[in-house]
Amino acid sequence: MTISKKRVDDLPFALSDLEIIDYQGIKHLVIENLPKHKQWLFLTGENGFGKTSILKAIAKGLVGDEEAIDWMPRQSKIQVQGNCWNKPFACEVTSRNTVNPDFQMATYGAARFRVSPIDPVAFAQSKFSKKTYSLFNDDGMLINIERVLIDAERDDLNTFNQLKSIFFKIIPNLADLKSEVVNKVRRIRYYEKNEQGELYPPVFLSELAAGYRSILTMIGDMAKRFSEHPDNLLENLKGIVLIDEFDAHLHPKYQYELPNLLSAAFPMVQFIVATHSPIPLLGVNAENALVLTVYRNKTDGITVKRLDDDIHIQHLSANALLTSDIFNFKSVFARGATPDTMIPFNDYKEVGASEKLVLLRKKMNDLKLKPLL
Repeated sequence: MTISKKRVDDLPFALSDLEIIDYQGIKHLVIENLPKHKQWLFLTGENGFGKTSILKAIAKGLVGDEEAIDWMPRQSKIQVQGNCWNKPFACEVTSRNTVNPDFQMATYGAARFRVSPIDPVAFAQSKFSKKTYSLFNDDGMLINIERVLIDAERDDLNTFNQLKSIFFKIIPNLADLKSEVVNKVRRIRYYEKNEQGELYPPVFLSELAAGYRSILTMIGDMAKRFSEHPDNLLENLKGIVLIDEFDAHLHPKYQYELPNLLSAAFPMVQFIVATHSPIPLLGVNAENALVLTVYRNKTDGITVKRLDDDIHIQHLSANALLTSDIFNFKSVFARGATPDTMIPFNDYKEVGASEKLVLLRKKMNDLKLKPLL
């Protein structure tokens, strides 16, 4: 593999080159010269094409086997290059060696709702605390962020306020969170607000919408993991985060906003995510993102095509993006519709205006008046 050139604005932790041999349906895959200054690497592709396999390979290449969480065949090999603490990093992982560098990484599988019932100290000693466990196992649990918040409020008010600030940046509808005694037990209550700033009745974490709950638990888990390193400060976290099914449980409006919200809250973190939705790609700053589309066939196995040089996302509508090589839609019409029955507008407000214009013209024609428009 070639060595990618260093830029002044490279991230402290970033992936630049990846080679995978004989691992989870990947025969031989080489991805080179990924830009280390971009925060977002999107993996797209159909179900079963291998996006999760690539995420797992990246995880193993960056932090090693982590006590045999996932067995590797004897002939398998994963090579990774990039940045680690602002320095060039290269690693090779096989079934015969296990490495675990001082790499700041957090990984999250498609299921990321389960919060560990145990306290953070006990969690750190459990199998669930492994950096890659959530990505490789359906029974993964995330750190009990409520216990972290309650302990921080008692022992370190600055940390408590910093965590609150992070949550407010990422979930704009979150107005406040407070530690309160409920039935003799200290709990966290979450206060949501509408677009007019009006407060809804407070709720517990389990009562929040699925999308908000998954984001809160994931971001809380990530912040806690990274900030445990003495050189990784909560106000400026650094690392790589791998997320499978990034768009799961999120409304399209929030899918659009979330990448930029995360970029603003964690400007030194690189996110490598798999998604089935075009909306996060439309929402992110195109200069800060790269798209890798995953394909699979019997002959070649799992392959990847880099499309950022061919498709300029910032110039595309959602329909054009869906029918591009990134998502390979054959049609964006509703099932049963035909081109001659479609209303040719991209903005629904234009549809309403058009219907009013048709009615106005019909009325004027009935009155035999000369149209003004």
